This record gives sequence, C-alpha cells and structure tokens, in this order.
Amino acid sequence: MSIEKLKPTKEQGKSAPTQTIPTPPAQRVTPPLFRRIDWLTFGVTTLLVFIGYYLTLAPDLTLEDSGELAVGSYYAGVPHPPGYPVWTIFTWLFTVLLPYSNIAWRVAVASAVSGALACGVIALIASRGGSMILEGIEEFKGIDRRWENALCVLSGYVAGMLVGFNGFMWSQAVIVEVYPFSLLSFVGVLGCLLRWIYAPHQKRYLYWALFLFGVCFTNHMTLIVAAMGIEAAIAAAQPRLGRDLFLGNSLLFLAGLVLKANGKLPGFENNPPLFAIYIVIGLGSMVAWLWMAAMTMKKFEDWSALLRDIWLTVGGAYLLFLILIAGRVISLGDRNSTGLTLAHLAGFGALAAFVIPALTSKKSNGSDPPDKWRNIVLGLTGVYILTLFSTAMGKTTWFNRSLSAFAIHNLGGLALVLASGWFLMRAKKFGTVVFPVAILAGLWALGASFYLYMPLASMTNPPLNWGYPRTWDGFLHALSRGQYEGTHPTSSLGRFIDQMGMLLSGAVEEFNLAYLLVGLIPFFFFARMQKREQAWFAGLVAMYVCLAVLLIMLLNPGADRQSKGMSRVFFTASHVMISLCVGYGMTLFGALMATQYARYRHLGWCGGAVVTAIAIYTATVIFQSDKESMLSRGALFGLEASHDPLVRFTALFSVGLAAFAIGIFLLARTRPPMVALLVIYAVMPAKSILSHWSDNEERGHLFGYWFGHDMFTPPFVAPDGKLSYDPQLRAEATKGPKGKLVYPEMARNTILFGGTDPGRFCPTYMIFCESFIPPKCKPRDPNFDRRDVYIITQNALADGTYLEYIRAHYNRSAQIDTPFFQGMFLWLQDVFRSRTEFQRSTTNYFAQLVAPPDRYFTALGKRIEDRRRAEGVYPPTEILTPSPEDSQQAFNDYMIDAQRRMQLNQLKPGEDVKLDRDSGKLQVSGQVAVMSINGLLTKIIFDKNPTNEFYVE
Repeated sequence: MSIEKLKPTKEQGKSAPTQTIPTPPAQRVTPPLFRRIDWLTFGVTTLLVFIGYYLTLAPDLTLEDSGELAVGSYYAGVPHPPGYPVWTIFTWLFTVLLPYSNIAWRVAVASAVSGALACGVIALIASRGGSMILEGIEEFKGIDRRWENALCVLSGYVAGMLVGFNGFMWSQAVIVEVYPFSLLSFVGVLGCLLRWIYAPHQKRYLYWALFLFGVCFTNHMTLIVAAMGIEAAIAAAQPRLGRDLFLGNSLLFLAGLVLKANGKLPGFENNPPLFAIYIVIGLGSMVAWLWMAAMTMKKFEDWSALLRDIWLTVGGAYLLFLILIAGRVISLGDRNSTGLTLAHLAGFGALAAFVIPALTSKKSNGSDPPDKWRNIVLGLTGVYILTLFSTAMGKTTWFNRSLSAFAIHNLGGLALVLASGWFLMRAKKFGTVVFPVAILAGLWALGASFYLYMPLASMTNPPLNWGYPRTWDGFLHALSRGQYEGTHPTSSLGRFIDQMGMLLSGAVEEFNLAYLLVGLIPFFFFARMQKREQAWFAGLVAMYVCLAVLLIMLLNPGADRQSKGMSRVFFTASHVMISLCVGYGMTLFGALMATQYARYRHLGWCGGAVVTAIAIYTATVIFQSDKESMLSRGALFGLEASHDPLVRFTALFSVGLAAFAIGIFLLARTRPPMVALLVIYAVMPAKSILSHWSDNEERGHLFGYWFGHDMFTPPFVAPDGKLSYDPQLRAEATKGPKGKLVYPEMARNTILFGGTDPGRFCPTYMIFCESFIPPKCKPRDPNFDRRDVYIITQNALADGTYLEYIRAHYNRSAQIDTPFFQGMFLWLQDVFRSRTEFQRSTTNYFAQLVAPPDRYFTALGKRIEDRRRAEGVYPPTEILTPSPEDSQQAFNDYMIDAQRRMQLNQLKPGEDVKLDRDSGKLQVSGQVAVMSINGLLTKIIFDKNPTNEFYVE
C-alpha cells in the first residue's frame, strides 16, 4: 500500500467515511449464588451450634481415641491410620493459637468450631437450595418475597441445627475427634458442587469440589464411597462430562480386572462379596456410559474425538512405558517376545493415528509464523521418541549411561512433546474427552496428596508416629490400615435387610419420624422442578444411597448394641442429605401454604394430626412405669420407657408443638397462618436439642483425665478425710498406721505397658501433653510431670512398624531408617521387576533423582527431633527394644509351639491355625495368635531391661 493511500481523505477533498466499529459481545454476568439472606442463615446457625457445643464441651481428656489424637495434634504427628493429615494441621493450629487450658480442651474447641461451621454450611445450602427450587416451580413464582426469605432462613436453620444436635454429630463435636472436621470438608464439597450446578460454565467451582473431595479422603476414607453419587450429580447437570467420567470408571474397572487376574489386588482374594460389589459398580459404570453415549454422541465428530483421545492416551502411556524402561524401573526380560512386539506396534500405531489427522488438517495455516516451526518441532520430537525407543530396547546406551544424561535427554524430550502437542492442538483440537477427566482426577489427587504430610511429620519422630510412615513400607502400611481387619461386606440378604432396618432406626432415633416424613415432600415436587434443581436433588439422593446403603454393606455391622454404637458415626455424612431434604420439604410446604392455602389447607391439619399421633405414641411409651412393660418392650424404633425428667418433658413438648400445628390450621380458615407456622419452624430444633442433650453433653466429665492421671499418682485419704494428691501428705501418710493402704506413685523411669485404648491413650496424653504445659494450664495437678516414663502398647508389638516406632523413641541408636522418596521408586522397581534381576545397590534413576529432597527432609526432621529430645520429650537413657531378628524369632517360636499344640489338639479358643497341604507350611491368623506373639516380645523387653520397673495394665 502506497503512502498516498494512507493520507487522510480530508487532504484529497473528500469527507472521511464513517466506520462502524463492531462492539464485542457483552460477557454473561452470573450473579452470586448465595444471597445476604443465605449468609445470615449461615452466621446464625453457626453461632447457635457453636454456643451449644461450647456449653457442653469436655473440659479435659476423655476416653476412646481422645488421648492419642490430642498428642498427634500437639506435636503435629501421625495419629492412627489413615493418619488424618489435614485434621492434624488444623487442630495443631488451635493448640498454638489458644494459649490457655489443657491440650485436650484446645483440640476439642477445634472439633466444636469445625462442627459448627459444617452445620452453618448445611444451613447455607438448604437456604439457597430451597429458594432455587421455589424459583423453578411455576406455581411458587408469585410467592411474597418476605415469606420466601423467611421460609428459606428458617428451613436452612432447622437443617443445620438438626445435624448439629443429633447424637451422631454432637457426641463427636464436644471431644477430641476427627468426624466434625471430616463433615466440614464434605459439606464444602456439596457447597462447591451446588455453585457449579447453578452456573456450569464456571468450572472452577467443580474443580474446587473435586479438590475438597480429595481432602475428604484424607479426613476419613469412608467418604470415598460418595464418589459415585458425585458423578451422578455431575452427569445430571452436564451429561457429556458425566459420560466421560463413567468412561473413566469403566477403564479403571477393566484395569482392575487385569490386575486381579495377575494377582496384584490381594484384597479381592477370598472375599467374594467385596469383588461382587466391585463388579456391580464397574458394570453399572459401563452401562451408564453406553446409555449416555447413545444419548449425547449422535454425530460422527463426537466418535472421532473419542477415538482421537484414545490414541492420545495410548500413545502417552507408551511414552511413559519407554521412559520407565530407560530409567531402569521396568525390566523387559525377553526383548523379542510377542507381547512386547505387540505393545510397540500399539504404541507407535496410536502415536501415528493421533498425529497424522492433525498434519493433514485444513485448519493449519502455513503462513502463520508459529506453524513454520511446527514441522521442525515435530521432527525433533520424532527423533526423541526413536532414541527413547532405542534406549529402552538396549540398542543405545548414550542417553541412560548416567543420571545426568537420562535427565537431560528426557526433560528436553518431554518439552518437545508438549510443544508438539501445542502445535497439533492448533491444527486439530483434541483432548475434549480425556482432558476434563484428567483435570478432575488430578485435582482429587492433589487434595489427597496431603497424605504426603505423614512421612514428613514422621521424619521428626513425634511422640505419636503410628505406622512409622517415614519409610515407604510404613507409609503403605498406614495408608492401607494394615493393623486393622480388612473389609468383609454383607453377603446375606437377611442380614442386608436387617441393616436397612438399622439405617431407618438410626435415622428415626436421630431425627424423629415426623422430620423424615417432611423430608419426603421434595420427592413429590421432583417432576415440577427445573432441570438444574433436578440434577442437584438427584445428586443428593445418589450420594445418600452411597453413604448409607453402600457404606453399611461395606462396614457390615452387627445387630448388637456395641457394633451399632461403634459404626454409627460413620453415617454422619449421610444425615446431611436427610437434613437437606427436611429443609427443602419445610420450604415447599410453607410455600404451598403461602400461595395455595385454600386448596391445600387440609394438608396442614392432616399432617399435624399425623405428627401428633407420632408424638402421643412416643410420649405413651416414655411414660411407662417399667422398661419391661408390654408397650415398652414392643416399641418401635428403639423407644423405651424413661423416668428422666428431661426426656419426659421433651415428649410433652413434642405433643404440645404438634397439637399447636393442628390448631393453627383449624382456626385459620381463609388466610394462611404464616407467622404461626414460622414460629413452629423456629422452635422445631428444640426437640432435637432436648432429646439428645443428656447423652452427649460433656460438662464436668473428667473420668478420662483421672483415669490417666491416677495411673501415675493415685489418690489417698488425707488427714481431713478427703482424697488428696499432695506429695508431702502422701509421704507422711505412708509412715502412718494406714500406710499399707496408700498406693505409692509410679516409680521413676518405669516401662508402662498399656492394653486397652484408654489404658494406652490416656497415659500417652499425660506423658506427652500434660507434662509439657505450664502449671497455670493444668490446675487439677500443677506439678504433674511424668516425662520419665516409657510408654509401650502391648497389643501392637507383633507389628513391625510399631517396633520401629518405639525403637525410634527409646532405642534411637539401634533404629536405621530408609529414605522415603527413594523407597517409593524402589517399591515401583520391585513391582515391575523380579528381585532376582537386580541388586539393591543398583537403583533406578528416579530413585536417584529424589535423593536430594530425601536428604533435606531427613535433616530437617533430625533437627526437630534433636530439639524435642533436648526438651525432654523422651527419656535421656535408652532402653533395649526387640530387634527385627528378635521379632522373627518370636514368630518362629510361636509357630513351633502352635504346630505342637495343633498336633496334640490343644489349640486355644479362637486360635486359627491351619496347615497348607500344598506347601506344607503352617498358616496362622486371628487375634489370639497376634496376642501370643505380643507376649513373647513383651518377655524380650522384660529380659533386656532388668534395671527398669514394669507396670502392666
């Protein structure tokens, strides 16, 4: 173009033509999901629940896992499997930020805070979700905004309070426990999922949901069963993405079958019920994918995109395979085998099938500067792949003769692969199927990667170092819950029916039958909901099925009271869905009364009559004079007679509230009694609070503290006739006429063997927490300090990782630790290569690459451990603990003795000893055998430490 043509048209005597500049399309602005009224619901509910928890908080140490978990929090260590890393960090902050009172109380405050926040988020979701449902149903669009806001606030508040003050949650939120924080992470997933369903184009909220779901897995592994429910919610909201997730499930299912066939999944061996559940879920995923593929993939481009992504995945897996061979992780064995040849053909074929369509695409523009470099980059990438193939096949040794050559070759090659992918994406889009699934899976794995905190914390040798995860073997042992019995799902239809009855009884006990009936109301409006709200509600139902029905099948609890009590906390997450349904039901019922009162007024007083009948029946059973009366013994849902004034008052309160509900609908003939209905909503949680208060409040409960304290310093009767712990008065009392009745304090430098959970966790807390806080924080015994005691668990000695644990504490010079990250890649080497093919000294290149972080974290952990030892966390004098050779000898001695007694028909009850006829070896299992080996190891500790006194629970 000439310069003259660029001159203004004004110089040429012509007016400049007007040009219309196209305005870019306005970006869609999505209003915030949660309104001020919803945040008000969150704040009020959180505050009220926290006040309730604070008033009923345990003042000090309690029983069960309290002592162990408190020690884990105080030292940021590793509690019992699976380790709870995020919970540990969270509660450790409270031990630091709250500078007063004892450690157990501070951690209990953390439980109360996380529980209250979880209930607040439930209220938030119930409030906004109820409003969304109303907005999507045509007949409710004319509801007065004031009534809608009031209904949503109170319904959300009731939903949050129902969870906060039911027995499952309340009992755990006022003591040192992991479940309230676990529930907080789960409801965080629900909140992010609702936000994404509200605006599916804003995928960052779905990403946050999957990340938090990974965090959930670190808080409690049982929550992983919610995965299928979450996928169902995603599929309902965005069918294409759900379809791809089910495809991923199907591929994992098929891979699992291959691994099982090769003996790599021992958990399925001799466990048909667990494998049957795996088959059902896998086949269900395949059927779901086929059905959704038929519904959403009706164009040729859809199937070609799927095929292109399959080539991409196979090609990427093949490159990884070659890198692992070159890095000496995988050994090929016979390099000319038919299987290996087919693998190479499949790999190169997949790469070619993926690249060629992009090279021939018309989308490419040769005049575009970046495209001019495309062929060069692709050519260099091809050279890299060929050299990698040559190295893997042993034809070339230049690129893996040293660690530096291997690293430079593959880092540069992978950079070329990424650059080639970018060029190919410009020519022909790919990854539409695999990338979204990979991103979601990667974010879940990122959340679950907090488990890597466990080996880092373990390297500091904290007082609570369960499973000894500073080594890779210990980490796998802790992560797989190796000390605990495996999963044995329900295999009997009759038992399954009984367990369904347990679920219903548990829900009625915690919520009341009237609330459950209200929770059924949203199901009657499901067909009238908009697609968005249907997706959300269907997801909630699917998650409930997973967290209740599937979970109870996996846990397989018995019908006895102890089994029910131990397993009930695992179903707290499923009660979130029940409470949300109750909240939505209350919102819908209130909206129905506000908009169509004349038509549906009869539902008000009829529903009130049903609730009144339930309340009268409950009160009749409770007011029976004897629990053995005919009515009490045959009562439904675990109801029984009670003389407790609070229980009786609660029953009368329920009757009165239900009768009041009947009255307002009978008296209000034309105008809906909305104010009275809202008053009923406001006081409804009082029933849950009153009925669960006596079973869950922990005010003034010090049994756990005194149980641990009195092991070391028993009380005695002082001259004034009262129990005392004063050391001077004790010394005088021992010299008096009743001196034989005064128990002495535990001897110094004692080796204490704990047996039961309280018998080991309570003294552990007293040694490692109570001994290290200032006197002002322990007013019950300001002088308590027993850091001189060696605490050992007698029923875990047969576990090799536990022997490493106590050896690192009390016999440090004898404990040799293997590097963690190097151990991880050596483990992979063991998986892919036979141990006869390599020497441990010739490690793979990946193990060598991670040596620097191993050295750094090991040195950091040693500095922290040295500081703790200088502070007296462990006694300065070592004791002798069993060596690995001692442990093996104890096992051999037991096997010889068991074989002898088996031949004489003298096995103990419950001792499972069998002779494998094929191998001729003896096989033992069960608690009796473990405890027998523990006894032999305990004797070794006795014999090796004759100068120490021993106390055994």
